[in-house]
Amino acid sequence: MSREEFELNIAQVESVISSCRSSFRSKRQQAIYNNLIILFESIKSKYTSFDFRQLLFCKFILHRVYIGIEFLNYESASNIPIQLIACLDLVMEDWIDNPNFFSIVFSHNSSALNEFHTWALNENDIASINRTCHKINLGATYDHGLIHISQPRFFNNDFLSNIPTYHEIGHFVEANYMISTNIIQDSTFIYQDSTSLNKLKLSVKNDRIQLSSYLSEHFADIFAAQYLGNAMIENLNFVAMNGQPGPEHPSTNKRLKVISAFLTGSGDKEDLDIVERLKKATEIQTKRKHKQRELKDRRIPLSVDPFVTDKAAQLNNKNEVYDLVVRGWENFMSHTAFSRKYQNPTERNYRINKLIKKTIDITFINQNFISRIATKLSALFSN
Repeated sequence: MSREEFELNIAQVESVISSCRSSFRSKRQQAIYNNLIILFESIKSKYTSFDFRQLLFCKFILHRVYIGIEFLNYESASNIPIQLIACLDLVMEDWIDNPNFFSIVFSHNSSALNEFHTWALNENDIASINRTCHKINLGATYDHGLIHISQPRFFNNDFLSNIPTYHEIGHFVEANYMISTNIIQDSTFIYQDSTSLNKLKLSVKNDRIQLSSYLSEHFADIFAAQYLGNAMIENLNFVAMNGQPGPEHPSTNKRLKVISAFLTGSGDKEDLDIVERLKKATEIQTKRKHKQRELKDRRIPLSVDPFVTDKAAQLNNKNEVYDLVVRGWENFMSHTAFSRKYQNPTERNYRINKLIKKTIDITFINQNFISRIATKLSALFSN
């Protein structure tokens, strides 16, 4: 890469910065934006003294600045899935020591109907980047983490369609703690999928790479199932259909069997073995001085069911919101009094999502025990 090519990158990012909003009523959002600008300005003012390897590092930082600026550039509050982010923030509290360091932001994609993607620097990535920033005397570091989730364009307030976002947060957690890395250190582990004629062996380099990807998928599936139970199985079957094993994803059938083994504690020996290995690796990799995390059923039954009364209600416990989504899924897919009342599928989907959204609003805004989350959301996304 020539210096002129690097300067083109600077010009591109600066053009994006000038085209996007630069001031925010939210102190937190302003702080995130300011941090990205400081990183950019530091690179712009010092790059002429950097060598080739340092320029490559700065090119990477410029790319992250561009992504951050783009994802923060919401046109209006209506583009922000505030209630969904509130639920995912609760999930982050279960798994990250300092969840307030990270902010979840959404953008829209024009890919397939049920296509979701995640981009994020985890804690290890950010620590490594900041060490390099100090080493080259950049004069700036990453002070805030962003988890970027790309969702289909019109899914902001569709909680049933957004079930895969729990899986995406699972990918972030898995990468943050390097859980699959722990498992593939056991050279005796052999992965077999009855859908495929081949076995994956850790003694084979290409198999090791593929197995790491497979284990990451299984972890993300189980991670989501902690909160959504069988709704995760049914949603995966709906989205992935009869997918065959590929370079990055196990077969859909294998994924469903492993989730079922986690939820029920029964199944084929090889599926139960995967669950136990993931559980053990999770406990080892997430262990901290005062806290140890584990894969477990985290669902709390609804204290009041809005789908029985057809009226939004305040929940007694913040963690009931996961069962709220599950009950919404069940009332769309099953023959219930609610589904009989709303036989038109479009009307039923609209009503379910409206009840979920309003119940989350009532619970998160009106209850004192989640005032911190409500304040965070109000601060981060006010316009």
